[in-house]
Parts: sequence; C-alpha cells; structure tokens
Amino acid sequence: MKASTSAALQLHDARPFFDKALAHGVQHGIIDAARLAVMNADAPKGIVQIARYFGSEFLRPELEKARDRMVNLISLYLLETTGGDLHAAAVSLRDHSLLSRSKGGSDMLKRLIALPEHSNFALAGHAGAETPQLAQWSLRSHADYR
Repeated sequence: MKASTSAALQLHDARPFFDKALAHGVQHGIIDAARLAVMNADAPKGIVQIARYFGSEFLRPELEKARDRMVNLISLYLLETTGGDLHAAAVSLRDHSLLSRSKGGSDMLKRLIALPEHSNFALAGHAGAETPQLAQWSLRSHADYR
C-alpha cells in the first residue's frame, strides 16, 4: 500500500491558547526568563482575585477553578485580539501583564452578556446578578464566545 501525504495524521493540540502562546514565546526567545518570573509572581494574585470574586479564595477547588478561568480568559482575549497568531499572542504576553490580559477577556465577556463595565475582581462583595452568568461564560471556549 502506498503512503499518501493527504492521509497523514495530524496531532491535535488541545492545550489552551494561552499555553500555546506562552510555549511559542519561550521557544522563540520572545519571552525571556525575567518575564517568566514576573508572570509566575502575578498569576497567583490573579487566581486569588478571581476565586474571591466567584466564591472563596480559601478553598482549593475554588482556586483550581479560578486558575482555569484565568487561563480561559487570557486565551479568549489573545485569540480574539490576535486572530490566533501565536507570535502576536506571545508578544502580547511579553508586553502586558497577565492580569491585564485576563481583565481583557473578562471585559469581552461582560460586553457579550451586556454587563456593567466594572471588572475588577478585587471588588469582592460588589458582585450582583452578573456573577452567575460571568461564572458560566468564563469557563466556555472561544468558539462559544464567537
């Protein structure tokens, strides 16, 4: 049987776009060790803010869900603003904080579901009727957003 290039298998990379962009940035020298250190310091702050906004920052399951939300919000923002261009997304991660990319994703979702513009996750106690919708949408895919 003759091997056909059109029948070749392709690998599907199921990682969030944020993970892909970060790996691309590191592999291609766009994101250096100093920038990674800043990201490693900022990520826990954002995770705690998101966990506090949606529930409690003291429960491990809430922190894990907040991590998923943060990655998803960053991925959503990067996909939407770069059109899926890994290089442009890596540059965005290099030039802007993780918290700003996460807030960008949150703002996009709030516009989608027509919520007020305040999106500071540190404003615990100010969450109203929008919180359940935002909680649901912050875990959805970019395809669902589109």
